[in-house]
Amino acid sequence: MHNRLLLPVVLAVALLSAGCGSDQPEVAPAVPTTLEELDAAVTGAAGSLLARESIPIAVVYFGFDDREEIVRYEWIDYRPGGDLLFVDKYLNRDLAIGLSRVANEWSRAQVAADETFGWRAEPVVGTAAEAVAAIGLLEEMSVQETAEFSEFDETRRQTATRQSADDGSELWTLTAPLDAEAITTRQWIINPDGILQFYRVYTDRIIFTPDVGTIIYEYGVADDEPEEVYRPTLGDPLRLDDMGIPEALRDLEE
Repeated sequence: MHNRLLLPVVLAVALLSAGCGSDQPEVAPAVPTTLEELDAAVTGAAGSLLARESIPIAVVYFGFDDREEIVRYEWIDYRPGGDLLFVDKYLNRDLAIGLSRVANEWSRAQVAADETFGWRAEPVVGTAAEAVAAIGLLEEMSVQETAEFSEFDETRRQTATRQSADDGSELWTLTAPLDAEAITTRQWIINPDGILQFYRVYTDRIIFTPDVGTIIYEYGVADDEPEEVYRPTLGDPLRLDDMGIPEALRDLEE
C-alpha cells in the first residue's frame, strides 16, 4: 500500500505533550480561545481531510486502569464516498474483524476463538459513516458545532485553549465536565496545511467501554496516486498480513 500515516500512532500520546523530545516541534504555551474559534478550526480541518481522495485512519484504544496499555486498534483505508477497508483487532482477546466495501459491494470476515468465518457477502445497509464509527465521527466534526459535539450545557464550564508549534501545526484542547464526577478532554492536532492529523478523547471515568479510558485517532496522508483499496476474495480467510496495515499497528500484537 502507498498510504502512509504521518507519524507512528503509538507516539501520539507523547506528541500531544509539550517538550516531549528534541526531534519534535517547539510548542508554545497554551492560550485561551473561544468555542467559536475552536469550532471553526476543527470543522475546517476535518472538512479539508474529507476533501482528500484517500484517507488512511488508525484508531488506538488505551486501557482505563493502565493508561499505557493498548487494548485494541482499528485500521481504516477509506476513499470518501467510495471504497473502504476496515480492520478491528482486539489485543486483549482473540478477535479480529474485517469489513470491506468495493464497488458498493460489502463483505465481512472474522477470526475469533469461538467463531471464525472467511470473507462473505454482508448485507450492510447505509453509508460508510454508518458502518464505521470512526468515519461517522470524522463527518460529524466537519459539519457539527463543537459546542454540540462536546455535549454542551450552558450550566457547565468548558475551557478551550490553543497551542502553536514552530512547524505551523496547532493543538486545540477542549475540557468539559461530563457530569458532577467526570471531566472529558478532547484534543485536535491540525497540521501546517490546515488538515486534521490527530484527535484524542479521554476521561477520568470509564464511559467508552468497560476497559477503555483513552481513544486516539490518527489521520494520515495518502500519496497522489494511492493503490486501490484491498479487495478480499469471498471464501478466503481473514489475513491481516495482506491488508496493508501499518507496521506500527501490527507491532502492537507482539
